[in-house]
Amino acid sequence: MEDFSYIEALLRRVLGGQADEEELDKLAEWVRTDISGERTAWLDAWLKIQPKGDIDEQVYSYTFWNDIADHILSMDKKQPGTSETGITQVRLLPRYRQWLWAAASIVLVVGFAVYFWFSHSPLKRSSSVATTHLSEAEDVAPGGNRAILVLADGRKISLDSLGDGMVAEDKTTNILKEDSGLLVYNGLVSGGRTDVGSNTLITPNGGQYSVILSDGTKVWLNAASSLKYPVFFSGENRMVEVTGEAYFEVAHNPGKPFVVKNGDRRIEVLGTHFNINAYQTENTVKVTLLEGLIRVSRAHSGSPVLVRPGQQAEMGKQGVINLREDPNVENAVAWKNGYFSFTNASIHQVMEELSRWYDIEVSYEGKLPVRRFGGEIQRNLTLAQVLKLLEKSDIHFRIAGNKLIVTP
Repeated sequence: MEDFSYIEALLRRVLGGQADEEELDKLAEWVRTDISGERTAWLDAWLKIQPKGDIDEQVYSYTFWNDIADHILSMDKKQPGTSETGITQVRLLPRYRQWLWAAASIVLVVGFAVYFWFSHSPLKRSSSVATTHLSEAEDVAPGGNRAILVLADGRKISLDSLGDGMVAEDKTTNILKEDSGLLVYNGLVSGGRTDVGSNTLITPNGGQYSVILSDGTKVWLNAASSLKYPVFFSGENRMVEVTGEAYFEVAHNPGKPFVVKNGDRRIEVLGTHFNINAYQTENTVKVTLLEGLIRVSRAHSGSPVLVRPGQQAEMGKQGVINLREDPNVENAVAWKNGYFSFTNASIHQVMEELSRWYDIEVSYEGKLPVRRFGGEIQRNLTLAQVLKLLEKSDIHFRIAGNKLIVTP
């Protein structure tokens, strides 16, 4: 067990406003080199028992950890380090308490890389904690459960303005809205019909939604995406069409393969979990497999490619299918789990995701510094909270109406 007596004395000087720059450096370095998590756990417990008067514990702790984070940032700017690839991998602090990591959203500037981190758990916010220079009127709320359901007869139903319960029904179809973000098709029978109609679920920018299809398959739709599917799978296979991004948990049925189409791309499965990113703004369509087995193919372009768990198929505009053996699977499904995840991403790649989720238009002014971003940010943060993290990398922003302008 480490002797914390010296640190405790130093902490009392820091909290009393008596510590000099050298002492703050020592404390920040002590926190930054916490590999086992023992130091962080001790600090967590120590802060909780300190007298705070009328100060809220969360704000008190947030202020302390945010000051430490800013000091680590300033230290890294003074002494940047890079690896052979130009990016230093930084061991970030272990995950302990939600509010602690909300406060210790440490931004480490290392060479040309910026690493930021947030926990996956919901962030506890306090109005006493500043976010960024954006005014409250300019701030943008995160996206949420928003979608349009287009029925077989062409009727359009706005699901976000509709209460939970029955959405539509006929002799073969019961559509229920549950949990304010889930559409369920149940109690369906084909009745021998082969002319079963199709529905389309569409999410706008700033929207997400999930649906359980008639066979039990569950699909999550990311922002600016769509899923077209029959209300009942009556043929030899179960075929759906997708645009944008979707995550599938396919119900197992060996006698009726599940097929996902995107343009001339085709993904065939029996029962599996996978993610497809098919935004038109991307150069490639990426299919990442978590469980099971899928076969990916394109019309008129060679043999199908078999994809196994942990692999990713990339399909470019030229028709070639490339198989990646070591993709970042966690990055691929981060959106479905409630956060953004980046690895060596450019500012344009980061802004592309933010523009869809916050429903904003992004433009650029001036020559931006070279930065690469990696780490995780919760999708339930406001735009101002996200921008505060990015601004620590010497990139700045201003809001003009519905447009976010990125400047040096």
